[in-house]
Amino acid sequence: PGIVQVKSNQTVYIAGGAVVRGSFIAAGGKNIKIIGRGIIDNSMYKEQQARPIEINECQQVLLDGFIIADAKHVCSASFASQNVTYQNIKIVSDNAVDDGIDIVGSRDVLIDNCFIKTKDDCIAIKSGVNYYTKFNSSFTVDNIVVQNSVRCNDIWGNGLEIGF
Repeated sequence: PGIVQVKSNQTVYIAGGAVVRGSFIAAGGKNIKIIGRGIIDNSMYKEQQARPIEINECQQVLLDGFIIADAKHVCSASFASQNVTYQNIKIVSDNAVDDGIDIVGSRDVLIDNCFIKTKDDCIAIKSGVNYYTKFNSSFTVDNIVVQNSVRCNDIWGNGLEIGF
């Protein structure tokens, strides 16, 4: 489908066995869910062209159960957002700029029961920067919890990075 815009009060369900070749962007929304047991395949894009999941200035977001494969950019990013939950997500990628989950200028974020294997940082938490966005994401980061998760990075990067 290419890039799918997810709006307030919408749920995207990716059925088990489904392979979605594209990416999802939510901007300025509330009560958003991307759930299911299928795969988001990002291999169609060039490096740094599109993130599989991008959450911008949103509130009350649930990401649950799916697999992200072969990302050519940060696999899932949360910019200037609140109350975001990453739950039961599997990320498997082996590309140069494929951070697993980036939390930038966001607060009240839970990463729980996730498996992240990337070449770059598995989880990166950043504040005080406008980080590859068209809007202000330089807010303070607060209340980030990472629990019950496996992180495995290759070659470079970190399992958990705080700051640049």
